[in-house]
Amino acid sequence: MKRILLVLCSIAMCFSVASCARNAEQTQGNGEMPTIVWYVPGDSQPNADKVMEKVSEITEKEIGARLNLRFIDQASFNQKLNMLMASGSDEYDLCFTGYTNVYSKAAEGGGLLELDEMLDNTPELKNSILEGVWNDARYNGHIYAVPNTQIFALSTSIELDKELVDKYNFDISTVKELKDIEPFLEMVKQNEPEIFPFRTANSEQWGLEQKNQYNKLSGRLYIKQDTGEIYRNLDLPEYKELMRLLNSWYNKGYIRKDVKTMNDDTADYNAGRYAAYMINWKPGMAESSKQRLGREKYYVKLSEPYRQQGICQETMTGINANCKNPDLALKMIELVNTNTDVYRLICHGIEGENYEKIDENTIRYIENSGYNPNADWKFGNQFNAYVLEGQPSDIWEQMKHINATAKESPLTGFTLNMGKISGLQNQTTTAVAQLKSLMVCSPDEFDDLYEKTNEVEYESGGKEILDDAKAQVEKFLETKNQ
Repeated sequence: MKRILLVLCSIAMCFSVASCARNAEQTQGNGEMPTIVWYVPGDSQPNADKVMEKVSEITEKEIGARLNLRFIDQASFNQKLNMLMASGSDEYDLCFTGYTNVYSKAAEGGGLLELDEMLDNTPELKNSILEGVWNDARYNGHIYAVPNTQIFALSTSIELDKELVDKYNFDISTVKELKDIEPFLEMVKQNEPEIFPFRTANSEQWGLEQKNQYNKLSGRLYIKQDTGEIYRNLDLPEYKELMRLLNSWYNKGYIRKDVKTMNDDTADYNAGRYAAYMINWKPGMAESSKQRLGREKYYVKLSEPYRQQGICQETMTGINANCKNPDLALKMIELVNTNTDVYRLICHGIEGENYEKIDENTIRYIENSGYNPNADWKFGNQFNAYVLEGQPSDIWEQMKHINATAKESPLTGFTLNMGKISGLQNQTTTAVAQLKSLMVCSPDEFDDLYEKTNEVEYESGGKEILDDAKAQVEKFLETKNQ
């Protein structure tokens, strides 16, 4: 009888081990420690395995699992994850989702595990993220990934080249809105032939974030920040004003002549060939620009910090819907977000090999060390990272304060279902592309062209897009207010 009991116990133990079995690198048997495999976009790191050994020394003790962080080339990450999710693969447990491996698509397609009830089992993780941010992480009412905490509330600002501002004694205190930099742009144009006065994208669908007015929802759809109402940008007087200003600047020579065909001007920007640029501001920008570009910048804020709906959905960590051990995977996310030692190893590598300390919380990287992802925001709570040399020592405290005090969108928690909208947007884009650009047309044809553009966009699908979006928002607000 005793022998039978021993056999039964052995069988039970085997079943216990089998329940955790994994394929490929996730396989463990004979008592081997389970490994959580995590896919993120980024350049390959030659010494990643060595860093992961150090990480796993901690994770084994804390949650009984090892971590294998794998970097996948940025250009192929989206396609690879889409294929894996579509095939139902379980070769990975965790993945980056957001601006690539788009969160809404991954959730809609069933590639991510719903976390709503599971989060109660990881209270430290749940409490480490603001309630409003959790609400913003919802897709169709549910949470499918954990937001990577960073600065979520942004201010629209103008970046100005400090050397040129000082050289021409331009008083930046006079700048209250975008048009106020025109005297500076004129001085640059007259005296700096190698410099483009103003940098702008070849898109004509931006800029309304000034003065906390509107923020972009999708395509030409904008949300009024104080009410949550949806508009087409072409219907807004503010947008017409903005496009008239850009048209004027183009014709005065402040904007490069090839703006409509220039797809990537990063090299020119990095070389200091722009005098002014509209950009989102956050603490540490001036120090970062000096360190990264070798040039000093002034930043003039045009709006107060504001948390747009969906902003936290740009950088998240999700669990594979086919993960064999989802509870352990979520505990790994919790550990990465709340254990400073684990997070700093992942972000920065090993002290003395990949970086050196300047003081207790500030580091400088060692060149060509074999590990420098330089992407804290891809992994978890950025406020647990080291401060880099040149950054303000209180940079994380500044960002925490902004997150906690900023206004948030009335549509926090709303995600636009692209459904038929996506195809209609392609239609309208194609139709409008047949017309001359509002930015580069002559000033005397601007008004007629603006009305024509508005009419063509509206009739080719713009009205249906607006109606669909408004209906979705109304339904969301009804549910939210119940």
